Amino acid sequence: MTKSLSEVFSSAWSMAKKNFIALFVPTVIYVGILLLLYSINASCEMTNVIRLEQGGYVQQGVSVWISLAMLAVSVFLAPLYSGFVTAVLRGTSVTGTPTPMRAAWSAARANYMKYLLTTLTQILFAFVFAMVIAIIAVAVFFASVFQNLTAWSVYSPDAWETLAMLFSAMLPAIIVTAVLGWLYQFSQTFVSFIPGMEQKQGFRAFFSSFRYIYRGNFLKNLGHILLAGVIQFVIVGLIAVIFFLPFFMNIGMNLDSFATAEQVLSPLMWELPLFMLVGGLASILLSVFFLPYYFEVYLNAKAEVGRKQAAKGAVIPQYPYGR
Repeated sequence: MTKSLSEVFSSAWSMAKKNFIALFVPTVIYVGILLLLYSINASCEMTNVIRLEQGGYVQQGVSVWISLAMLAVSVFLAPLYSGFVTAVLRGTSVTGTPTPMRAAWSAARANYMKYLLTTLTQILFAFVFAMVIAIIAVAVFFASVFQNLTAWSVYSPDAWETLAMLFSAMLPAIIVTAVLGWLYQFSQTFVSFIPGMEQKQGFRAFFSSFRYIYRGNFLKNLGHILLAGVIQFVIVGLIAVIFFLPFFMNIGMNLDSFATAEQVLSPLMWELPLFMLVGGLASILLSVFFLPYYFEVYLNAKAEVGRKQAAKGAVIPQYPYGR
C-alpha cells in the first residue's frame, strides 16, 4: 500500500534519526571529497585570472587534472557510497531497527560491481542524451530565428536588433533544454536504490527507474521530487546569497572604476571556502534526511507498479528485501 505525503515525511524522518551516523559519515566523506576538489579548482582558476592580469606565470592543466579526479570519484567512489546508503535504508525498512555500519559496508562491497555497471550505463546514456538534446536545441533555435531571417531579406538590421533577435531565439532553446534535462534527471531518481534492492544492474536498473517514475503514479512522484528539490534549493540558495552578497556588492562598487581582477575577486578568496564549508555541511545534513525521503518515494512507486500488475493478473517478480 502506498503512503501519503505526511507518511513519507514521517517514515523518512524516523529512518534518518535511527541511522543518522550511518548516513552522515559516508556522506561527509563522499561530498567532502567532491567539494574539496571543486574548491581547489575554483581557487586555482581565480589565482590564474589574477596572475594573467599581472603578467605572471599561469598554471596550465591543473583544472584538467582536478576535473579528471572529480570524474574518477564520481565513477568509482559513487557506487560504493550508493550501495552503502541503500544497504542502510534497506535494513531499517525490513527490520525497523538501525542498520549496523559493518553490515551495510559488507553489502556495499558485495554489490559494488552492480552499482559500477549501473553508473557506467548512466554515463553512456548521458552522452547519448547530450547529443539528442543538442540536436533539439539547435532545431528549436533555428525554428525561432527563421521568421527573422525571412525579414532580413528585405532590410538589414543593426547590431542591437541582431543581438536582441539572437537572444529571443536562444531563450526557447534554453527553456526546452532545461526542462528536458530536468525530466531526464528526474527519471533517474531511483537508480541508486535499485541495484541494492532488486539485484538489477546496468540497463535493467537504469530503465527500471524510468518505469517506476512514469508508471508508479507519475504525478505523485513529480510532486514528491519537486517538493524535495524546492526545499533544498531554498535552503542552500539562502546560504549562497548570504555568503556571496559582499562579492556582488564589491562588483557594483567597482563597476565604474578601473578595478583590478585582484580587487574584484578578493572577496571570493575567503567567501568561497566558507561557503563550501557551511553550504557543504547544510547539503550533507539535508542529504541525511532526503536520502530516506527519496527511498520512501521509491518504495511508494514500486508498490504502485506492483498493484497495477496485480490488477492485470501479471506475475510480480520477487526481489530480495523489496516491497
